[in-house]
Amino acid sequence: MVKVREDQPLTESGKVDIQQWLTRLQEDVRLREPERLQEACELAEQLDREAPRTHRVWLSPGSSFRMGLEMADILADLKLDQPALEAAVLYRAVREGLLSLEAVTKRFGDEVAKLIDGVLQMAAISYPLAPNHGMSQHNQQENLRKMLVNMVGDVASP
Repeated sequence: MVKVREDQPLTESGKVDIQQWLTRLQEDVRLREPERLQEACELAEQLDREAPRTHRVWLSPGSSFRMGLEMADILADLKLDQPALEAAVLYRAVREGLLSLEAVTKRFGDEVAKLIDGVLQMAAISYPLAPNHGMSQHNQQENLRKMLVNMVGDVASP
């Protein structure tokens, strides 16, 4: 059964009420460490707020932070685990160059960073087909190469 997602709960000032969002999210999925997901949300919100307009190539009029929450809502509906939800919240910040994978690894662990990197590599397939979005052809080719190498490594692993 498909559930209609609600918009993110807002405070009086119009900001997303992260605590209320987390409470609602936990109706669908059990979080081992809700404070870690809250930290990811707060970081993504801060990076989105501080990002210069030139970094908003993926969601020109929108918010990468809110898009991350929407992605996490969908993954929670699918009953994915906490690392997947953290990766969803942080993905856009990494994709837009506001946060490095190394910083994600240090703060949220290797699993979250690998999930984000995997999605970035999968997105590399669509880069040659879509408008450039500021990525050079060399970077597009390198991302595609990494994805293919990782796919071969996944197949070869027991």
